[in-house]
Amino acid sequence: MKNLLESSEVFEASSRLQAAATTLHKISQGEELTDRDRDNLQWCGQFLEEVDWGAQENGAGENAHFSVPATEVRPSFYETLLNTQAVFEQAGIQDPEDLRNFLSGTYQLLLSRGTVENGSLNINLAAIFLERFATELLLRLSGNGVPLEKNHTMFAPV
Repeated sequence: MKNLLESSEVFEASSRLQAAATTLHKISQGEELTDRDRDNLQWCGQFLEEVDWGAQENGAGENAHFSVPATEVRPSFYETLLNTQAVFEQAGIQDPEDLRNFLSGTYQLLLSRGTVENGSLNINLAAIFLERFATELLLRLSGNGVPLEKNHTMFAPV
């Protein structure tokens, strides 16, 4: 992480993605969503479309304000896709086209603020992916889970 602003943007993305995952679980259980839940789903959909190069059609466009944080987390996004491959395969996502369809359906659900009914989308799988991506971002902030160097400053006894 280059500076505090970029770190805070990554932390915000992680927090919002985790909240969106929780909201997707609520949708799968038929629970009512709050306006805050819906706003966060839309934010996550816009953010993920900017992060995922495969979802971008002709450059940044309306989500240009996400360009810097999206660039910062893009490696973690693709790493999460690789690390989730076994889970995707167990769910029947076998090839790149299946994955593209799954991601596209996930983004559409998020962008619609949870209102798009897509019977073929595995909402719980989408939630698992968002949870894993959120965790990956937190690990990135903490140096991939490696403890940060302790400050070895000695203080005089009082």
